[in-house]
Amino acid sequence: MKQKDKFRKPNPKELRYLEHSMKTLHEAACYFQEHFVGRKMIYSTSKDEIAVYFSGSNYMHLCGLSYSKGTEKFFIDCLDKKVDLKYLKVKENGTTMQKLQVLAFVSELTSPYLKLTGSGRYLFLEFDYALRTKKQILAVTLKATTHKIVPQSLLDLKSQKSFPIGEGVTRIYSIDLLTQEIKEYFNLNRGD
Repeated sequence: MKQKDKFRKPNPKELRYLEHSMKTLHEAACYFQEHFVGRKMIYSTSKDEIAVYFSGSNYMHLCGLSYSKGTEKFFIDCLDKKVDLKYLKVKENGTTMQKLQVLAFVSELTSPYLKLTGSGRYLFLEFDYALRTKKQILAVTLKATTHKIVPQSLLDLKSQKSFPIGEGVTRIYSIDLLTQEIKEYFNLNRGD
């Protein structure tokens, strides 16, 4: 059962938190721009390999926010440090602040401390794969579409005990979609 996301205006406390999160939103957007946008990210385990495609329009959803100027504009405004708080809404279910807390750790997505899980269900969320940190910090759930695997949601695992464990990632690399240049992040077989 898929639950439709509902958003509302942030209350004063949430608005202050959003103001304090602007630096994190900018830094995480820069990280995604540098390492994910325009690239195919490949994560390998001893049994499986997946390719993840990320676009700027995925970013807003991972943050648990709605921006009335649109998804692409949110990503660009985060990169340019020009997010206008009056256009932001937070999720009614209260998960926006949790997502923003773990957003500071997204650089883990190119570190050797990752595990890849298969399909699962977490609260109301069904996913085909998930990339999660070995320590209970964060997970990015992934959905397989007709043509590719895309990010679905960013989860805070710190207080959760029931998330799938998965298998350790043995290699992480990316391929530039225009130049086909390969960038190696981690390769256990090479001794990284």
